[in-house]
Amino acid sequence: MRYPWAVRRLFLFLLLSASFAAAQQGQPDRLLSHAIEAQQRGDLPTAIREYEELLKLKPAMVDVRVNLGAALADSGRFDDAIAQYRLALSDVPDKNPIRLNMGLAYYKKGDLESASREFEEVHRARPEDAQVAILLGHSPVRLARRE
Repeated sequence: MRYPWAVRRLFLFLLLSASFAAAQQGQPDRLLSHAIEAQQRGDLPTAIREYEELLKLKPAMVDVRVNLGAALADSGRFDDAIAQYRLALSDVPDKNPIRLNMGLAYYKKGDLESASREFEEVHRARPEDAQVAILLGHSPVRLARRE
């Protein structure tokens, strides 16, 4: 009698372990999906919370870090956004899209010198990019008006 009960317990344990592992693996996918949906509908607090939860589970997800940075910037939390962009920079070979986002966060924050530095880096790599050229040209003009 003991043997069948032990086998059943082992089977139940394995089944529960497999279910738990599958749920844990699906959790990041659900968090990412919910965060993106929240961000798209403008629910930035929810998006930020979900991205932060996801980064606790998978801290190396650059796209999540960049999305979090965008949500933070859209919330007016520019320093937090810039910190997320800085963390993301070390993990990607093409740093230009992240540098552009970071430059925009600096620009919106009003730190035009830092914005110009980021835009210059992107412009060196992508001189044909009209958006970057316009931003780069506009930053010194705004900076000069302040002085």
